[in-house]
Amino acid sequence: MKTTSLAQNAIACALLLFMFQISSCDDEKEEMETVEPTVVIPKIKFDNLSERFFFIGDVLAISGENFLHENYETELYVNGQLINISPDSNQLIEIPITDEMASGNNTFHVKIDNVQSDKMSFFLMSSGWQKINAFESNDIVKSYVFESSNKIFSLVDIASGPNSYYAILKALHADSLGYEEASVDSPGANLSDLKMYDDQVGVAAGGMIGYFTTNSFQSSTTFGDLESYAFETQVSFISTNSCIIADAFGGHVFTEDMGSTSFVTQPFNYLRKARENGASYYGTIKSRGQSTSGDYYALGYFYRNQPHRNLVIKSSNGYDAWEMVDSTTLHTNMSSAKFIDEDLILSKTAEDVLVSSEDLGVTWSDMKTEVESFFIKSKSEWYIVSNDNLLFTNDSGSTWSVELELPKDSEVNHIHFSESKTILSGNAGLLYIKHD
Repeated sequence: MKTTSLAQNAIACALLLFMFQISSCDDEKEEMETVEPTVVIPKIKFDNLSERFFFIGDVLAISGENFLHENYETELYVNGQLINISPDSNQLIEIPITDEMASGNNTFHVKIDNVQSDKMSFFLMSSGWQKINAFESNDIVKSYVFESSNKIFSLVDIASGPNSYYAILKALHADSLGYEEASVDSPGANLSDLKMYDDQVGVAAGGMIGYFTTNSFQSSTTFGDLESYAFETQVSFISTNSCIIADAFGGHVFTEDMGSTSFVTQPFNYLRKARENGASYYGTIKSRGQSTSGDYYALGYFYRNQPHRNLVIKSSNGYDAWEMVDSTTLHTNMSSAKFIDEDLILSKTAEDVLVSSEDLGVTWSDMKTEVESFFIKSKSEWYIVSNDNLLFTNDSGSTWSVELELPKDSEVNHIHFSESKTILSGNAGLLYIKHD
């Protein structure tokens, strides 16, 4: 009896153990079935930035991979601060540039859960006038800036002496660190002038030699007359494929095929007459311009005999067939005159008074005193430098407003305008840019 009971207990224990093992296996199976798979977040990659230099109102476009994930939100950070912007797609992010961002260098990155992208940099140029530190303390003769590009082209005097001059072409390119010097093939030596038509087409001049570029001065075509005498050469006109170079005595070089061929005219005999033992000089041209009627004008004065007299000539093409308009009016204010149109010339007297003429220099009207220099944006929009301030008028001088406080004793040489940008160049490295 006792033996039977022990056998029955053993069988019962074995059954219980078997049932426990089955139950444990079922629990483990159930537990394994409920474990969620590990979520993999791929690496966030940047392929390209639309630009690395921006003005307020621009849009920073970033292309790349893995900007979205089905399980997690994408977070965008500018300068370490989370911004309320979502990716446009898995391959594109667009970030509007606003005045809430810092002027100067900025960084951004993308984060999805615990995966973070590399940091990328961009530069923000604030609206209004901003100083550019470039070209050390060299005198900047003139600079150009355009809507379609963030490159700046400048004519820079690199001579070290106070009474010396040796100008070459230089360029600045905007990137994530701001404006930095860019590679450019400066043509010729000791350039006298530079004029850009746009960010690709431009002409530099040295004597009666021109250098025509169609690729931002990565290369240029040389044209003109190496043997001709020239003084105070200027690029008086430029278009997409033609230009005119003129000197102070009426010599001209014209090309209409981007410098492949050129037409040269000699100085006017009534300004410079060559002789066996040199030359005689009778007068000079100081300003040139094209009127709204299409005619080209040149303004200057005769200085050989007393009293000095005005010189006003015009041409239908700007380089040949010049006709005399005035050679009898007593010389007043033509030394610094700037031609705007047939009914408007601005100039500055020896007493620093801004004056205007509506009859090609016959009579003059006072406009403003204490004017050191002046620059023309349009027929009614002018800039002047006065007492270390840059002043602006948009109503032909009726009212003036302060645009920019300049460093003490600043000398401004040139101001160039595009639709929304203005660049100011001057001596001792003076360079300012404004974005409206």
